[in-house]
Amino acid sequence: LDDYIEQINLDLTNEMLEELGWISDNVHQVFYWLIAAILFVVLIWGIF
Repeated sequence: LDDYIEQINLDLTNEMLEELGWISDNVHQVFYWLIAAILFVVLIWGIF
């Protein structure tokens, strides 16, 4: 029974890690978009 519970915990942990990996990937994308947007605004601000 202990082995069974450990296996479930491992599966859950793996799923959580995959979710976290996916979230961190998306955070990086959002972060890059944010930087691009800020640079764009600064550029326009500089022109005007």
